[in-house]
Parts: sequence; structure tokens; C-alpha cells
Amino acid sequence: RNSPAIEKHLQKGMKIANDLPWLDRGGQASRWDCAIIYALARMLRPDRIIETGTGTGATGYCALRGAQGAHLYTFDREEEGSGDDGVPYKRWSELPRKGVGQFIGEEMEDSVFFIMGDIRQTLPRWVASEKGKPTGLDLVILDSAHTPEQQVFEAEALFPLISKGSVMLCDDTTYGWGRWSE
Repeated sequence: RNSPAIEKHLQKGMKIANDLPWLDRGGQASRWDCAIIYALARMLRPDRIIETGTGTGATGYCALRGAQGAHLYTFDREEEGSGDDGVPYKRWSELPRKGVGQFIGEEMEDSVFFIMGDIRQTLPRWVASEKGKPTGLDLVILDSAHTPEQQVFEAEALFPLISKGSVMLCDDTTYGWGRWSE
């Protein structure tokens, strides 16, 4: 049975998703994906959102809108290929407003940390830098390479960091997961 609260949050999430300037290309979360992420963030109220695969930023934007007050740590590769993995953290204001993270609005600037570069390098380094810091609940969204191997790598890297009661989602598991489901 659906609860009225879930339905209300899904409706609000769909309204937010419908207001985004959707691009005519693949590789972007669907409106329903965004509505579900919004509703989950609204009910969970995480302190921290960890997202691999920023893309246009639609998922991160909806998660932040739902969580109200969380910080988003979102990982993606450099679109232009500069790839300086030595300094992976970038603030919202340092990114070009096309491409990665373009849907994450200026009003969220202080809540968003973009970690750019090869995730096999940046994710373990970020996890090491966050260990020991007090955290509340986390919402983790794994949405980078969409292969079983990549999502297992990301989950294993993040498990020691996320707090009890947190939620981890694996997006696009229909790609390349056939042999893993047996």
C-alpha cells in the first residue's frame, strides 16, 4: 500500500523534475528517477548525499531539494579531459555551466562539492579524507559506469564510511548485470 506521505513526496518530486530543462540526449536520469530520489531524500533527510556519476546534475539537484540542508558530494570525470586528479575538489562556481552539474542551481552552491577525475582514484582518496568525521545518515547514489564491477568497487569503497541506517542505491543495473543475476 502507498502511504499518503510517499505519494505527496513523489508528486512534489515529479513537479520539480518536470521544471528542469531536460536535454534531448541519453545518459540522463529520467523524471521518475528524479521524483523517486526526491521522495527518498525527503523521507530519509540525510546529512550527506554521495553521488557517483554527476551527469547533468538532475539527480543531485532533486536529492538536495528533498533533503533540505544536506551536503552533496558528487563524482564525475572532467568533460574537457584536463583530468588533474591531484586536486579533485571543485566548487560549484569553478565549473562551466554547461555539461557536468549544469542543473544544480546557484542557490545550492554552498552545499555542493564536485570531485572531478577518474573515480578509481578520487573516490578512495575522498573516503580516506572523510574517515573519522562525524556524520549522520547518508544517501548514496551509485550511477557512474553502470557495470557490476564498477558498482561493486564503489560500494566497497564507501561501505566503511557510510553510517548505520543509510541508504545506497545502484542505478541502471539493467546494463551488463545479466550474468550477475544468475
